Amino acid sequence: MVGLQKECQVDTQEFFNRKSLRKALKAWHRTAILGKHPLAGLTIVAQRRTSEGRSYADTPAGRGVALRHLLHDAIDKLKPESHTADYNNPQWRYYTILYQQYVKEMRAKELSEMLGLSDSGYFKDQRRALERLGQQLEQWERESTRSIAPQIQQPAVRSNLPMQPTAFIGRKQELAHAQQLLINPDCRLLTINGSGGIGKTRLALELARRTEGAFADGAVFVPLAPLNNIELLPTAIAEAIGFTISSNQSVMTQLINFLQTKSLLLLLDNFEHLVESNNPIAMLLEALPNVKMLITTREPLHLRGEWTLTLQGMQFPAVDAPATAQYDALDLFYSAVQRVAPNMQFSAEDQGQIVRLCRLVGGTPLALELAASWVPHLSCYEIANEIERNIDFLESSLHDVPARHRSLRGVFDHSWELLTPTEQAVFRKLAVFTGAFSRESAQAVTGATLFQLRALHEKSLLRFDDAGGYKLQKLLWQYAAEKLAAHPTDSYATHQAHSRYFLELLQTRGAHLRGGKEQMRSLRAIREHLSEIRAAWVWAEGQNDRAQLLKSAELLHLSYYMLNRWREGAALLANCDDPFVCGLYAHIRYRLGDKIDAHKLLIESLATLQNDPQREREFALIQLYAISADLEHPVWTDEKLYEQSLAYFTRTRALWGQAWAHYAYAAALHYDGLPKYKPRIEPLMLRALALRETIDDGWGIPHCLDYLGHIAYERGEYEAAGHYAHASLESYEAREDRVGIANALTLLGQVAGTRNDLITATRYYEDVLAIRRDLGNLKDIAESLDSLGFILFTCGDYKTARTYYDESLELSQQIDDQPGIAWSLHNLGDIARVEGKLTLAETLYTESAALHTPQSWGHAVAIDKLGQLAMQTGKPDSALTQFLQGLELALAVGRVREATDVLFQIVRLLAEQHPALPTIETSALAGLLDVLIEGRGSAEKTRIAAQKLRAELTIAEPTPFDSLESAAAFLTTLRNA
Repeated sequence: MVGLQKECQVDTQEFFNRKSLRKALKAWHRTAILGKHPLAGLTIVAQRRTSEGRSYADTPAGRGVALRHLLHDAIDKLKPESHTADYNNPQWRYYTILYQQYVKEMRAKELSEMLGLSDSGYFKDQRRALERLGQQLEQWERESTRSIAPQIQQPAVRSNLPMQPTAFIGRKQELAHAQQLLINPDCRLLTINGSGGIGKTRLALELARRTEGAFADGAVFVPLAPLNNIELLPTAIAEAIGFTISSNQSVMTQLINFLQTKSLLLLLDNFEHLVESNNPIAMLLEALPNVKMLITTREPLHLRGEWTLTLQGMQFPAVDAPATAQYDALDLFYSAVQRVAPNMQFSAEDQGQIVRLCRLVGGTPLALELAASWVPHLSCYEIANEIERNIDFLESSLHDVPARHRSLRGVFDHSWELLTPTEQAVFRKLAVFTGAFSRESAQAVTGATLFQLRALHEKSLLRFDDAGGYKLQKLLWQYAAEKLAAHPTDSYATHQAHSRYFLELLQTRGAHLRGGKEQMRSLRAIREHLSEIRAAWVWAEGQNDRAQLLKSAELLHLSYYMLNRWREGAALLANCDDPFVCGLYAHIRYRLGDKIDAHKLLIESLATLQNDPQREREFALIQLYAISADLEHPVWTDEKLYEQSLAYFTRTRALWGQAWAHYAYAAALHYDGLPKYKPRIEPLMLRALALRETIDDGWGIPHCLDYLGHIAYERGEYEAAGHYAHASLESYEAREDRVGIANALTLLGQVAGTRNDLITATRYYEDVLAIRRDLGNLKDIAESLDSLGFILFTCGDYKTARTYYDESLELSQQIDDQPGIAWSLHNLGDIARVEGKLTLAETLYTESAALHTPQSWGHAVAIDKLGQLAMQTGKPDSALTQFLQGLELALAVGRVREATDVLFQIVRLLAEQHPALPTIETSALAGLLDVLIEGRGSAEKTRIAAQKLRAELTIAEPTPFDSLESAAAFLTTLRNA
């Protein structure tokens, strides 16, 4: 019985670790997702799903509900017996953390405060709580497995399962699920479906080996590849079980009589070429109550009572996942390499290429083993390139491998021969799709019917993708493309139909991108079909179909812009020489930080389009996009571009264009940072927001909110700034706008830093930097490096801060971003100053001030730092002059935080009573400090320092100042006197 119990147990150790449990608990309120978690395949979950008066369906949702009940009971099991919660008792903390965080969805920060724990203490207790939970679940699973062991007879193993020359690797989840199915009394026929080379036979053999102990007469392997007629099946089974056939009765009758009392698992391997309507499997199952069948096949048998397990490729890393993590595909590849090159060591670059080839072959085990055989002869980069070019590369010279598995082409040829002529025609035409496709698009482009698509799917040549469409695995796509190329007439017609269909889809969906209830749905649809739209554009471009190109260009540009896929959009638009398309291309190039070339192309586009009255709208659009491109052109000024484009969109009553014009001009004025423009920015942005709300522009509204948040921040209204940032962040996240998310998080980081919450600010800035590095906009990356470097500088980590500042400076110099260069020099000056390198600091601050626009807040900050440097070098009079100039400029440009920072430096300097400085009454000092303490806009660090200095002044009646401006006026008067 002990041996049998071991055979029937599922390898579940990996299911009970903290990572697995955390993932399950996070899906607590999403039962369909929870039901797909590996834990949902455990014996105890199946028992709870069907016992104790419950009857949940064997679906993801049903399994999810059962698993949630199980987890709830396991968490309750951790609850101490005492009725009063005692958070000094670690058991109470473990229970409370699991129950409140996951069941009640209480925020971790609030929960840690309730429990009286530090951040590290909370996460330490959380880890221990998850470990206790895992131990409880593992105990229940062992007890559950033991409970079913008495139902199984003592094995009398009789098996002919072939020994395998290599170890079985991976497939733990599939194996666990299949084992659960086989021990289910209702499952008499289990078919493992999948494409050739996917590992069906290997999985079935391992499954049979692990479960044969549950059958008194063992498990029998029946190879069906040599059979060419379904009528030979009974004979093949008889030969496999060692039964001698007489000549008196039919083979089927004799076989049934012999197996009538047997408890047996029959593994029938490679059934796909025998699938016919007169299938004898149903007869065998009906006549043999104690026989179960496990069948491998490329397509289902379509029998009542058939349970199916569809096998996909082995798991491999996503694009951004480390190649060293535990993935079945990688494990299999490395194991195969060890057999041919035992001493092989892979570099980090090699590992990246191994991940690439895993993706190319879709985790197909046969392809991975064939690829591994080339490792002694080619680099991993060369192997991946060869696979991408030619499927014939994947071929084996091993003699103990079945002929059909010696090359991928042989595998595919076998599948091709099983198709009808009509299915072959549909299959090859599907190569025109570059990625996943829907039933509707397949029918429109290739003429495929639903039944034909279903047939190809059942024959494992098509897969379902996560969105419910179809897709061809990469190597099968290569094979289909070869077949399509061999039929030139079909190829041209199919590509032409594909191009027209998807460019028309772009035009139909794109009409909703400017606002309305269909906007986000249309944007998602375009994103889902973007690879096909791209291919459609390239085909039209190759056919010189200018009418289709110009009809699609504006919407293609807008789609890429709204989706933040600028590099991809730039690459696609780069090859068209039409002036309008060149202008759209230039706009994206500017967004990518390529300022010089973008300006040249924009000016050329504007100059050409303005002289063509037939292209008035296109001219207005390029003007619109050029407003915030910082052209610095004597003719095409931001104001002229704004006024002319606004006039066109006002005349044509296009609210979307009017809103964009106001928004772009406000952004341009904000970027200039000049005091004279400050009063115009917020009204323009509010006007843009109102128009976007009018047309229900869900994409544009958060951009306006984001800018309004920055305006509020500059005025020292940090609560309002945070409100705007959270509102825009929620909207950005809802539509997965990563650029917008990064912008909102940046503002939240600024607010957190101002409030001296450096841990939160660091978290925000790290998230922003990760997003922006992935997106690749150099200007944005440089800005994030400076922001994160500043927080690290504030925390005293000067070494790491300098690393960030140096990289930011290099990127800003690369794209000739003068303000970016100025900020990096300023930040490096900070490090030089605190390290005592005062001459270097002065040089860096001076260069920074010179690069900033003279009347900008960046210039004000540089002057402030020169003042601090003068204080540090014993020049109080010079310091006061610098501070007063910085205070005046900060107030002029509306930067309240910077103004309060400078004001504190002035008060601190005057409080020291240097002989070279004006004398100031203590009551006036106290009044100035009260402005910093009680007024708006002071950073928390500045407020605390002001409170400390104020406490040293024993003044009953301080001089009152009603604003920063009045305080600044007083100081100027004092200085002049």
